[in-house]
Amino acid sequence: MKHVLGVAFPHAELDGPRCGELELQFLRLSYAVHRLAQSGVDARGYFVVLRQEIRDRVLRLKADYGAGDNVRVVFASLLVSEMTALVDAAELARKAGDEASAESVRRTISVNVLRREIASQEPGVIESTLPEAMPFGVAWDYHGTVRSLAGEPDEALPGVRSV
Repeated sequence: MKHVLGVAFPHAELDGPRCGELELQFLRLSYAVHRLAQSGVDARGYFVVLRQEIRDRVLRLKADYGAGDNVRVVFASLLVSEMTALVDAAELARKAGDEASAESVRRTISVNVLRREIASQEPGVIESTLPEAMPFGVAWDYHGTVRSLAGEPDEALPGVRSV
C-alpha cells in the first residue's frame, strides 16, 4: 500500500511570517514521506502552490533539503471558474478590508487543485478523511492510499472516499 500525502499552500504572498510557514509545511511533508519510506512504506507527497514565484522558492527548498523525487511540487493549474473566484475574492477583500475571506477562497481552490493533481497522478487512490488514519497525527490537506497489489479495491470505510 502506498500513502499519498498532500499540502496546499494557499498564500499569494511570501511576507516574513509566510516564508517561515512555507518552509515548515514543506519540511513537515518531506519528513513524513521520508519517515514512511524508511519504515518500508511506499509514500509520495504533493505540495501545491498558487504562484510561480512560490513554486520556485519551494523547488529551492526541495534541493536544499534533498527532498528527492517522492515529494512533488505542483504549480496550480486553475480552471477558469477558479481564476474568476480568486479575482472576485481579492476584489471583495480589498473593498471590505477583509483578507480572511480571500484566504478562505484561496484555501478551497488550492485543496481542490491538490485533489485533482493527486487523482490524475495516483490512479486508484482512496482519500481518507478520518483524523485517526492520518500519518503522524498531522491533519494533512490530503491523505490517501493506493493499493500496491493488482485486484479489487478494498470496500470503502466510513470517512474514506474514492477520488
